[in-house]
Amino acid sequence: MRARSLHLITTGRQALREVLPIIEKADQAGVDYLHIREKQRTARELAEWIRLLSDVFPRDRIIVNDRVDVAMTYHCGGVQLGQQSLHASLAGRMLASHQLLGCSVHNDQECLSVQSLQPSDQYDSLTEHNFVPSRPPTFVIAGHVFVTECKPGVEPRGLPFVTRMRKLLAPSISLLAIGGITPHRVKDVIAAGADGIAVMSGIMQSAQPQERMKEYRDQLDKTAENAIQ
Repeated sequence: MRARSLHLITTGRQALREVLPIIEKADQAGVDYLHIREKQRTARELAEWIRLLSDVFPRDRIIVNDRVDVAMTYHCGGVQLGQQSLHASLAGRMLASHQLLGCSVHNDQECLSVQSLQPSDQYDSLTEHNFVPSRPPTFVIAGHVFVTECKPGVEPRGLPFVTRMRKLLAPSISLLAIGGITPHRVKDVIAAGADGIAVMSGIMQSAQPQERMKEYRDQLDKTAENAIQ
């Protein structure tokens, strides 16, 4: 993953015909990964989303929310797991080595849990053979950082939360911040410890989504340049 990566997440509230025109310009505008976060859709519907979206955005950079089976079957870039999904250590055994494994976290306990092994990971009671070793998540999405319409009435966790998550995560795991992050807040989020950002409504529901993507990309690139200087 790029050091300052930009992940774009679908809202789950837009039809595919609304999403496609936005994603057509996403690669050119600097989006690194596209997350299909459509929890209400069937596997067959997700397959159709993947088929059409991969015509305009590289399939090996499409991340499927929750559905490890769909991500594997259609050779997507990886999977993003929520707290009700299959545990990360089990999903890590199933995915191909080149596929990314992401997890959503909202507190210290969840951050530590996604990095741990489950007791059942060590032994397969059905075959009485040792499991194939798992692997840690590639990245973690932590939030929500600022007030966002996606979480009405829920108190934001703030920049200190980002700093704390970075300290709890293994250095090899990338930290992406999410929630109310506007382009002018990117610098502060990166300074707090994030390696990149994930954006949903800030782009998907913008009146000018392509320009918005470029604004995020420019701000992320500036933080990378400043880190080198």
